[in-house]
Amino acid sequence: MSAALAVPVRKPTVVRWAVVVSIASFVGLALVAGLLVRGDSGGSVEAATGSAPTFELPDVNDPATTVSLPAGEPTVLYFFASWCVPCRKELPIVEDVSKSRTDVAFVGINHLDQRDDAREFMKTYGSTLPTGHDPGGNVLLKYRLRGLPATVFIDANGDIESTIHGVLTRDTLLERIDDLVAKNSQVLQGRTD
Repeated sequence: MSAALAVPVRKPTVVRWAVVVSIASFVGLALVAGLLVRGDSGGSVEAATGSAPTFELPDVNDPATTVSLPAGEPTVLYFFASWCVPCRKELPIVEDVSKSRTDVAFVGINHLDQRDDAREFMKTYGSTLPTGHDPGGNVLLKYRLRGLPATVFIDANGDIESTIHGVLTRDTLLERIDDLVAKNSQVLQGRTD
């Protein structure tokens, strides 16, 4: 008499659920990764969303100095990180435009980065922007941004004029700055009328 080994039989429902959960997890992770590191060249522009949240961060290059939004002047707030591949293309554009446009302030936010990595990244790409070090990513969350790179355009009243998610081109950056400066001129003109 031979004894047959009992082999547990898996129910097809369990296998199907395991496959569905695995696929859903993969798709979810892919979406999150795509939002964190968008590399398209268009960037999406969003209209104003209210007052710009305030912050005070230690400077990447000089931790004894703090970086915050300048009061009373239009500002380009640029979020980047050394691990952000699209930022390698964009940071030199932002830096170059910041040197030619004295009618707006430029402030950088280094997001979820080690200070030494951020310093090296800025040095490699020639950035001299005053840049706050935000290793916890709190400022990006305050601004409700979806990932990097991201650029926020803030008027002299401290209101967000527009936000670009994703890589921006030189032309787009200059166009957004022109819009910001024009709005600022209208605000100032309204104060003197």
